[in-house]
Amino acid sequence: MCVSSHEAGPGFQLRVELYSSSAVEDFSPGALGPRRSSRLGGSVGRSSGKKIRAAFESAAVCGGNVGAGSVSPPLSPDLSTLGPKFNLLAHATLTLEHVQEGFKTHDLSLAATEDDPFWLPLYGSMCCRLVAQPLCMIQPIISGQLKVKLGEDLNCWGNGFSVLRGKSLLCYQSQEDMESEDKPLLEIPITQDTVVCVSERDPDLCQTVNIITWHQGEEVTFRLTPPSPEDTQRWTEAIWQHIYNLSQWKQCCHHLMKIETQSSKKAIPARQGSLYHEI
Repeated sequence: MCVSSHEAGPGFQLRVELYSSSAVEDFSPGALGPRRSSRLGGSVGRSSGKKIRAAFESAAVCGGNVGAGSVSPPLSPDLSTLGPKFNLLAHATLTLEHVQEGFKTHDLSLAATEDDPFWLPLYGSMCCRLVAQPLCMIQPIISGQLKVKLGEDLNCWGNGFSVLRGKSLLCYQSQEDMESEDKPLLEIPITQDTVVCVSERDPDLCQTVNIITWHQGEEVTFRLTPPSPEDTQRWTEAIWQHIYNLSQWKQCCHHLMKIETQSSKKAIPARQGSLYHEI
């Protein structure tokens, strides 16, 4: 089962409910229909079947006309009481703490007892695999032009197009390179421990966004310069919010979890009519 929601946050609760079902059928003459009543002569004793079939046919012809002294036909049950009935047997509530790659057993909270007529024997637990893909891991958060410092030379800056997505800030030569999925010029890791601050020490570079993060086991500082002060604020707030979202989703952001979907099967042609009309 795959659930997609743009409103679900890290505090989500997924309630799984287990029901039993029972069907209530209408055995009135009208519900049996001509085909079912025509079979009664062969499914019951011949003489008894003929009598029952004659009674059904008589009731169908007479309808609601009941003469004086005659016996009223049985009333049909209320249509609202017919059809399948579902009764809650047990439930379980899954949260962010239950998200993991492998299958896990979860306890069920019983909502019925053995004394209930709809009771079915249960093991008291269920086994499932719960995975999650937060939007911050699969959708671009912010993108645009950035001047990026390349290498150790303080004067070595390159203009490019950057996009913040998942656990990386990807810097490309141009927007076309990003859309064609070329290898980025620079990939800045963004984690829950990344620190972002703004520096204005160099008037020629305007405001510089400093990203302090861990890369290959060492603390590294990356410097970015947006085109304008407004862009600087926009990028800074977006990165701050992104780091916060990564920390809230915890293990879901260690890596992008894979959601397996069933392959589409060949469509089964719809049955013409019902099984009742085929017998």
